[in-house]
Amino acid sequence: MEIIEFYYNESEQILEITFTAESDGDYLNVELSLDDAKLHSPIILEEEDLDDADFDLLVDMLESYYYENELPSESFF
Repeated sequence: MEIIEFYYNESEQILEITFTAESDGDYLNVELSLDDAKLHSPIILEEEDLDDADFDLLVDMLESYYYENELPSESFF
């Protein structure tokens, strides 16, 4: 999995992540609420942590999120 870009919208409290599940795969996009981001984070996450989150943290969050939810059109498990 490769993170292409991410953006945290503070006013909407939405974390938007664009990523690929495979190196030659299509770009996928997911929007996580602040509560979902906190739930699926492997660390105790505060809102201010999302502005400068590292890609490893985002990958861990996505893996946890998609363990419980279906990945659109491709799968990395």
